[in-house]
Amino acid sequence: MALKSSNKVDVNTYELVITIDSEAFNEACKKAFLKDRKNIQIPGFRKGKATMGMVEKMYGEGAFFEEALDALYPEAVSAAFEEAELNVVDTNNVNVPVMSKTEGVEITMTVTTYPEVKLGEYKGLKVTKLPTEATDEDIEKSIIEGHPLRCEIIMAMGCSHKIKYLPYIYPYLNDERLHIRLRAADSIMWIDGRKGLEKLKEKEQQFDETDYEYELSEKALLNAKILRVEKGVEGVREYFFSEDANEAIQYDLLTYYGEGYPYQAEDIELILELLNGYIEKEMSWIRRLSRGDYSDAVLFTLDSIIHASRNKDLFADLDDSLYEQMYHVFKKITEMRIRMYTKEAMADMTIYMRKEYAIKVLQLLKGKAKGRAQTAYKRALKFWRLDESSL
Repeated sequence: MALKSSNKVDVNTYELVITIDSEAFNEACKKAFLKDRKNIQIPGFRKGKATMGMVEKMYGEGAFFEEALDALYPEAVSAAFEEAELNVVDTNNVNVPVMSKTEGVEITMTVTTYPEVKLGEYKGLKVTKLPTEATDEDIEKSIIEGHPLRCEIIMAMGCSHKIKYLPYIYPYLNDERLHIRLRAADSIMWIDGRKGLEKLKEKEQQFDETDYEYELSEKALLNAKILRVEKGVEGVREYFFSEDANEAIQYDLLTYYGEGYPYQAEDIELILELLNGYIEKEMSWIRRLSRGDYSDAVLFTLDSIIHASRNKDLFADLDDSLYEQMYHVFKKITEMRIRMYTKEAMADMTIYMRKEYAIKVLQLLKGKAKGRAQTAYKRALKFWRLDESSL
């Protein structure tokens, strides 16, 4: 994902071209397929058992394009704004002229920035960016127009933390599209999981026990969220390390922890503890997982830590013991035979860490990063103004 061009066309107005490479887009399409697979039925296959290739043959290569773009768009656009050093207040004329597995994605847009203001000496200014580009104005406009809410609007409602949006989100727990249902549940958690608890429970009760058998079980996912709200960190820890709990829920406690949680330090500590136990295969249910499921869980859990790392204040305030714990877990991951994405994720996280620990993680990655992971590694070195020879 990169900024291809940024051209100033008027006062506080820029035209941007943003690209997403084919590797990232293909990976997002695969994740979209894995999330939706349980609901896909094709003649000749049991429900939920069709391959991605068969689904694309039946419905076209672009079957998962929209959901893949929904997943990549916020981070791609946010990274482009940061690379262009633009403080964007509004986006217009968004188009996607290119979207394919071979060429990746190209996004064009016109953005309006805040007027430039010269400041004197200052310290302590803090800005929190939402993981979506939709604004409060976009949300209110969508409500007034009465059209079905887009995925990014539902996400923006969640990120606003405003109770008043809950009634607008609840109906989307029953949307026919899986990714919309999942985002609705996430947004409810972001706003106030306790206030939305009964709605989450109502939705969970709609699924029978056979739902646990699917690769992506909504019942398990909802139960993981409900458990986090009702039982807190200690309840999640106890359930995850139990030998007689539901394995699908245990898996989702780890892999989907990052979806919709407002993080605290205790959550980071728990994620690292769960991930370490998972890597060490401390529970029998982990040892029964396929190699693919096992690897995916590590990737999704790193995504959880990435979500948390974007809260720069939270990461800056983590104590040394948590950073040491994070370093040792990352060290174990670098020693595993697992997808290169894990190294890319760790490199990306270093820009939010305290410098001394960022350097330790970059030392782990030295000579081990390739492709996109190497790009992220070099970007982190540049951010910290480090030369690789100094590591």
